[in-house]
Order: sequence, then structure tokens, then C-alpha cells
Amino acid sequence: MFKNKKHKLLTSLISTVIATAVSTATMLYTLAVPATVMAAVNSSGNVSSSINEIPSNSSERGNTTGNIINYGYVVQHNEWLYFANSNDGDKIYKVRLDGTGLEKLNEVKSVFINVIGDWVYFGNDALCIYLNKMRTDGTDLQPFACGESCLYLNAVGNWLYYSDYNDGNRIYRVSMDGEVVEPLNSDNSSYINVVGDWIYYSNRSDDGKLYKVRTDGTERTRLDSLGHWSYNINVVGEWIYYCNLSENFKLYKVRTDGTDTQRISDICTSSINVSDDWIYFIGEWPDFAVWKIKTDGSSLTQLNDVRSTDINLAGEWLYYKNLDDNNKLYKMKIDGSKNQLVR
Repeated sequence: MFKNKKHKLLTSLISTVIATAVSTATMLYTLAVPATVMAAVNSSGNVSSSINEIPSNSSERGNTTGNIINYGYVVQHNEWLYFANSNDGDKIYKVRLDGTGLEKLNEVKSVFINVIGDWVYFGNDALCIYLNKMRTDGTDLQPFACGESCLYLNAVGNWLYYSDYNDGNRIYRVSMDGEVVEPLNSDNSSYINVVGDWIYYSNRSDDGKLYKVRTDGTERTRLDSLGHWSYNINVVGEWIYYCNLSENFKLYKVRTDGTDTQRISDICTSSINVSDDWIYFIGEWPDFAVWKIKTDGSSLTQLNDVRSTDINLAGEWLYYKNLDDNNKLYKMKIDGSKNQLVR
């Protein structure tokens, strides 16, 4: 069981991870921009009503919000699992769910993997996490001409939503053909979750407060009334789950309309990923083990005993980076059994 210890090491580790991501995103990479930006953000942070509309005929999403806020190394699509292979420089591979048919799809370090239809959308981490796409068989690799740095890439319907480091971490959306690029807010935005008609995010321009904005850039709304600095936010159903940096990363939830804020646990948490009635998370210093807890705060359970980070979920499997084995990708059943290296 966890001891009541200081959390300096955890804070340092998380700060290092954030700094590394930011440093990577500052690399120079120049592309032409033929697409027209169709909207302007007004002084209140909302997008003007002149925003271009592309009808969406699908609510299909390319990965779960819980995976994307943890770098989106893994996604299950139909009978295939797509993953960034840590044994080969985080290049994208796919394998059938029965373990057969392993195929290598690209030659670049990849994050924020999304799969919709016959396309894989991802951030090219060798090039500042710039937005790329390719066919699900690895052919027709294309960088997006907009040249955007796509942190927290959410592929939903006919749009790709992301936080653009090259423009102050503002939220953008781009059509899947790359021809329309639209800014949706003017905030320094982290951990974006696109759910329904809303985008939820932690607003670093306002000390990490919880915000939401419509997917067309309107109705920007602050949700937090308690002054919490939200980290690792994950929206599932009617609830937003998050780690509260203002209280040593304690686990909280609040309704998506900003009401009924509740502390779930006093445990120091990070890398949360919510599925069904369970919250999976990395525990506190010095162990950084994987734990799970019910969304009502009951049934706290430890799942492994190695230093871990970046939890992704796919089916009945939990994937994580093993800090004790050179950040290699491991997996185990969601009950903690069958722990193994992903090869």
C-alpha cells in the first residue's frame, strides 16, 4: 500500500517528460501551406462564426481519448492491433489480435496513432511530431502539407483535432484531405479530449483550469470553479477524470458541465486511462507501479511491481512503457496477469 511520502521525484519525472516533448517539438521542419485557414479567433478565445463547415457523416474515432493523452502508442482497429514497436525505434507495426500476421508499416518514430477506415494518422516524432498519414498496409505515406505539430491528435469523423506546439498549443482541426485548416481557440491547450460536439482540455493559459469548446470553435467555457491545475484529463461518459497538481496529483472527477467535483483518491497519480468502471493509473514515488481503482474510489488494486508510465488500453490488455527496461513497451491483462514484453 502506498506510504505518505513527498512527491518530488514524481513531479521531476513528469516535468522531464513534458520538457522532452516540448524540446522534440521545437525541431525545424518546413512545409508549404496550400490550405486556407477559414476562421479567426476573437479576443474572448472563441472562433468567429465565419468558420468553414465540412459535414461529418461519421462519428468514428481513431483511438480512445485515454490512449491519446498517454501518447497513443497502441490502437485496436477491427481484427488488427496497431502499435509503436519499442524494439524497432517506435515504428508502427500491426498484428492480428490472435498474434499472427505481424507487419511493419513505416520507418519513423511514431506517436498519437489513430486508425479510421483505410488510413493511419500519426505524429512523426522524428520530425517534430508533424502530422502524417498512410494506408493501413503502410503504402501511400504522406506528410500533411499544413506542416502542423500535432500533439494529442484526435481523429474523429472527418476531422483531425490537435494541439499545435508551433502556434502556442492552440487547438486546431484539419480536414482529412488536408485542404482545410481551422484554429479553434487561442489557449495554450493540453490533454485535449474530443467527445461528441465538445473538446475538453487543460488550459495552461489559465493555470491548468479545465475548459471546453465546441468542435466548431464556439462556446468556449471554463468548467473549474475550485482552482485546480488539471493534468492527464480523461473524459468518459458524463465525467472528466484528472490528476490535480494543486493537491499533489490526487485523483478527481467532475461532471462535463463543471458540477459535482469529487475527490476519488488521496493517492498521487499520473498516466490515468479510464475504461468502463475502472481507472488505470501510475502510482506514487518511488514505485511508479500500475494500479487500478473503481471510478467510485473503491477496489484499489496493484497490477505490477515495475516502474511504469504511459498506460494504453486495447481490448482486455493494458500496455505500458517499462522504465526498468529502457522504456520498452510491455503488456498485461487488465487484471495484472500475463505480463510480457511486446515483440
